[in-house]
Amino acid sequence: ELASGYFEIDNIDSGSLADELGFEDGDELRQLNGISLSEGNYIDAYIELQTETEFTVRLLRNSRAISIDFKAQ
Repeated sequence: ELASGYFEIDNIDSGSLADELGFEDGDELRQLNGISLSEGNYIDAYIELQTETEFTVRLLRNSRAISIDFKAQ
């Protein structure tokens, strides 16, 4: 779901990977490894990040900026 041109997370299942990483319903994804996730930019981000194993997600939660760092295995 897009909120203000950014993807909004909703319906996170308890125990899911998103839950374990600390995402919450209503979070708005803003950046992934410094790449803006504004509307229409998702494919560019996917192409640039295919080989990455470490990620920093910047998001808005209740109007507060939050960062979540994780490694893909």
